[in-house]
Amino acid sequence: MKTAPWPVGQKVVCCFDHFPSAVFEVFDAVPQEGGIYTISEVVWANEYATGRPSLSVRLAELPPIQPGHGSFGLWLRAYVYIALHGASGLRENAMHAVLNANYLRVRLRER
Repeated sequence: MKTAPWPVGQKVVCCFDHFPSAVFEVFDAVPQEGGIYTISEVVWANEYATGRPSLSVRLAELPPIQPGHGSFGLWLRAYVYIALHGASGLRENAMHAVLNANYLRVRLRER
């Protein structure tokens, strides 16, 4: 049985780092905007304010890529992605990307 939609090891990026002051009272370190993290653990934890159980994700910060490694990894990743999906898969992925972008555009316009 799958317990959480976030698999351990999944990479996440912090897009918003404006946390309430109560968060800084409880935690030593909070994610920084633009930081890249990996999910190290998915656990049930009690909420600080209410004491009710809630799903909690523990993050571990990934070290930044050191200069000098070049962009070989980017080219390799792109090649493997293209090789795995093929022409029809790339076309389908592009259609899904456009559909998702249009959905977000409409949702943002509704705000």
